[in-house]
Amino acid sequence: MMMMNNKGFTLMELLIVLAILAILLVTVIPSFSDFIAKNKKNALLTDLYSTFALAQGETVKRRIAVTIRPFKSANWAKGWKVFTDHDRNGRKNGKDELLNTLSYSDQSARLDSTFNQSIKYIIFKPNGTIKSQPNRSTFNIFSCGKGAIKTKAVIKVQSSGNYKITNNNEISCS
Repeated sequence: MMMMNNKGFTLMELLIVLAILAILLVTVIPSFSDFIAKNKKNALLTDLYSTFALAQGETVKRRIAVTIRPFKSANWAKGWKVFTDHDRNGRKNGKDELLNTLSYSDQSARLDSTFNQSIKYIIFKPNGTIKSQPNRSTFNIFSCGKGAIKTKAVIKVQSSGNYKITNNNEISCS
């Protein structure tokens, strides 16, 4: 009688491999979604910080005011536009030039502006200082993953023209 060499896996071996993969996926997916949430928050933080640098640099270079204003009312989460503001009223008028726009359709990372009321606009004056509505501004950027970790960053904008990240940490989403 001849013995045949079977090539392949038995059903039991296949089920064991599938069980191990299922266990790995269950443990990896929550931490991966937290990783994605943290990266989205960091991207939004970098975009906002870069926008401040752009506006301040352009206002000093051009010697005219430059405004950063959200697309809709005081909702910075949808995006913002940067433009020259000859009359310093926070609105883009006829001879003002659009310098940059950033828009966000993915709302998994949130951006809130707070300081008793929402920030309507930020104007960098030709000397590099800030005129904003209200005078001092704080932007809170946060994102939650599928796990219980909420990543948060805060950018404080001061009337002197300074803007800085005051904390960038992880807190609980619940």
